Amino acid sequence: MTAANAVDFPALVRDRVERYFAGRSKKADRLMKAKVFLGFGAAAFTYAALYANAWNAWQFSTIYLVHGLTQLFLLLNIAHDGNHGAVFQNRRWGKLLNYTFDLFGINSYMWRILHNRGHHQNINMPGDDEDVLARGFLRFSPEVPRHPLHRLQHVYAWVVYGLSTFDYVILKDWLYFFGRGYKPILKTKHPPSEYLALFGFKALYYTYMLALPIFVLKQPWPVVIAIFVATHFVIGLIAQFIFQTTHIVEDSYFPRGKSDYDVYVYHVLATTADYSTESRAAEWLMGGLNHHVVHHLFPTVCHTHYPALTRIMRETARECGVVYRENRTLWRALGLHYRWLKRMGEPVAPAARPIAS
Repeated sequence: MTAANAVDFPALVRDRVERYFAGRSKKADRLMKAKVFLGFGAAAFTYAALYANAWNAWQFSTIYLVHGLTQLFLLLNIAHDGNHGAVFQNRRWGKLLNYTFDLFGINSYMWRILHNRGHHQNINMPGDDEDVLARGFLRFSPEVPRHPLHRLQHVYAWVVYGLSTFDYVILKDWLYFFGRGYKPILKTKHPPSEYLALFGFKALYYTYMLALPIFVLKQPWPVVIAIFVATHFVIGLIAQFIFQTTHIVEDSYFPRGKSDYDVYVYHVLATTADYSTESRAAEWLMGGLNHHVVHHLFPTVCHTHYPALTRIMRETARECGVVYRENRTLWRALGLHYRWLKRMGEPVAPAARPIAS
């Protein structure tokens, strides 16, 4: 990597992106507005459908699961962008949209600390990027100590992934909000309003997802608990497939610290990979997270612009001789993720590869 490239490539990408946005808003376009309308409409319709008839247990469970999938759509497509300030120019509307996470049981305040401040600023860095720590259950980085249990992580990881959103709504938010074991939270003093939001929205979520189906719809409590967990398992597994395949793959770099890189653009390119960038279905369903490189470089830009920005990034990288990594399909990325899990569980772990040049 030459000194000229280290300066020219990031500047050239920024210049071309700014030219793309000449006369365009970086926030929500018509497609995004349609996603907001249809997403919240589908969530409201499927939840109301639970009360439309005296459903038997199987019918109730099917509708409940479909409602859970509408929540996942909103989390990926609306809540994620909203908490990056990427949807509305108006701050009041933007802040209101932040609560999409809270409405579906995940504390948006903690999300912004863990994801925006922790992950985005410290991709794949143990101790700073909470996503790499995985609370000790999984070993993603050569810089994380190996435990004997990790030998089988390529087998049990899928169960851990399935419990990921269940963990958020039941335990993780509470653990990090009141704990001080994670660097980005160590010196954080939570505003009183965030205590009210945490308790209020959690109570609301537990009420409409658990209490009302039991006490109003008279569904047997074992059925409600079982479909609640099963729904979270499905949406958690899908969400982790989408997220883990962007950073935790066989050819990613895992820095020891910020001294490993000088320019953020190159840190992103070394630790981040795209997949399925030409897929219309992925574009509609995944909230642009398959266009992960440009998401990290332009997180406050609405994800409906990502396909165009990815083309700019890809072409500019090719011109400058800079490594840009993309897997053609999600399944290819999942294969690389599986192999990396297996390698990280082996007694002798491979060393981190050099930064891409």
